[in-house]
Amino acid sequence: MLDHATFGGTPFVKADLRALIRLSEIQSGFDHVPLDQYVHDGTRFKDIARIAVQHGHMRKSRHGPLFHPTNSKCYGGHAERLYPEIPGHDLLGLIEAIEIFARSAEFDAGQEILVQRQRVTIEHDGTSQTVR
Repeated sequence: MLDHATFGGTPFVKADLRALIRLSEIQSGFDHVPLDQYVHDGTRFKDIARIAVQHGHMRKSRHGPLFHPTNSKCYGGHAERLYPEIPGHDLLGLIEAIEIFARSAEFDAGQEILVQRQRVTIEHDGTSQTVR
């Protein structure tokens, strides 16, 4: 899982994230992401969760809307958008990835991580109006 090595005389630790993150569990959760009600062409699916960092531990935070006024024109003028919450059983598969991110970003107690699952359908030519 962890390999100790040196590069140019500098020691480092190499981690194989595939051993830490359960990719098959994460991928299966994307089959159930709900349709994004703000993208009216039916090509995007999205849900969210907020995770609070408390003394090196992650805990689910209060669910609420996203505020994004800069691109509200793309979403019918909705600067505030309320998405469904990622179900707890799907969030369990994401916890390792969230913890790795929080530790790498050196999050302090009281900071919050917004987790977004998005799935986009595309045309046969590889294009989508949802993703620019």
